[in-house]
Amino acid sequence: MREWGENTLTAALDDGIGFKPPGGAPPFRDMQRRRKQERKEMTTIRVLLADDHNIIRDGLKTLIEKEAGMEVIAEAENGRKTVRLAQKLRPNVVIMDVSMPDMNGIDATRKIMEETPGVRVIALSMHSDRRYVLGMLEAGASGYLLKDCAFEELATAIRN
Repeated sequence: MREWGENTLTAALDDGIGFKPPGGAPPFRDMQRRRKQERKEMTTIRVLLADDHNIIRDGLKTLIEKEAGMEVIAEAENGRKTVRLAQKLRPNVVIMDVSMPDMNGIDATRKIMEETPGVRVIALSMHSDRRYVLGMLEAGASGYLLKDCAFEELATAIRN
């Protein structure tokens, strides 16, 4: 037996014994809001930032965390640390600088693609030279953006 109220749903057990949680059934709209929030949390895009410049990482982190459905889970200042963090944390997306110390972005991307399936890498670089673009794409990056792009372009690349 089910009773429908204007904004509430009360369920009764089949044996006729009614059941109501303490305080009555939660309002239907509240349940919808909670489910929507839970779906949002489940679909949050986890981002790893890799750039050897602190100010770039700080700026990107601030912008990314203002976006709904995105969070920065870690940062790395070199390629080796990026590979280690990608293996350990399994982010959805790595934003990778091409020119970094202790393993460049091309080699780090190649290693991540080989050892961490399911992680996407997006190159973000100041280099527009064809060698860098092809190097990153051949290593497995799913996109290549220049650092002078608008943030909306990066946000779109992260989502797609």
